[in-house]
Amino acid sequence: MKKKVTFLILFFWLVLFLVPKSNPWGELKKIYFYDSLKKYDKVLESLKSVDITQIKRSDKKEFAKRFIHLGDKYFSTGRLDLSEKFYQRVLKISPDYWFIFNRLEKINRKEGNIFFNFKNSFQQFSTILKDFEASFILFNNFFNILFFSSILIFFILGIVLFIKYFKLAGNDLLIDKNNNLSMKMVFFIGVVLIWPLLIFSGWIIYPFLIMGFLWNYMNDIERKRIVFGIIIIGVASFLFAFNRVILDNYKTDNFNHVSKVFDGELFEKSDYEKFDNEMKILLSLSY
Repeated sequence: MKKKVTFLILFFWLVLFLVPKSNPWGELKKIYFYDSLKKYDKVLESLKSVDITQIKRSDKKEFAKRFIHLGDKYFSTGRLDLSEKFYQRVLKISPDYWFIFNRLEKINRKEGNIFFNFKNSFQQFSTILKDFEASFILFNNFFNILFFSSILIFFILGIVLFIKYFKLAGNDLLIDKNNNLSMKMVFFIGVVLIWPLLIFSGWIIYPFLIMGFLWNYMNDIERKRIVFGIIIIGVASFLFAFNRVILDNYKTDNFNHVSKVFDGELFEKSDYEKFDNEMKILLSLSY
């Protein structure tokens, strides 16, 4: 009896070992085959059977490309349920495809929903943070907006103070002791106001000029606000400059090579020979 049980267990494990595992490329061929026959229930079964966890990263890109194409096809023909299934499958491949949430939102609108699907919106934002390129673009734009918005707010504050103290400052600066308009001061102030346009070709310097002219006329609260604004602008300028340095390095060939190595792409022999040992090991692991 024990021998029979042992034999059955061995036979069972042998069968499991000999049964071929699901081939993702074979399942993909089945999807196209059942799609041509319009057997969409079989298409979904084959889609669920696709296992791409063990294939290389470059092949995952190919699967994502095929799934997106099929999702777009079903969306255009009105099969929204199939389209959504393929889009959802793409999202499980990599955070690189965060833009698929935009297609899911189109399906949401097509189904008659007026409001945004907030669940998809939050998932898209979290996915963007996981993807380097998308998160880099997001933070890059954020630091740019932070810098220019701080300058703009400081400029608006300068205009408000200029309107408030214009008559008082103009009377002190432009009117001489005889209550006549001083042409020397008019010329001097004109030069001070024009030279930033000749050198910097912009308006960024003007808030600081206005603050400098009106500093003696401001109260303590206004001076504290200006100092606080200058600190904010200084921090934003540092982040903006740091952001520019990263952006310049992001566009270099070396960074593109590292990105392609991480994605598992193959290189020509002439390019591969230039890599150091660490880069070659990373390329092997990624591939």
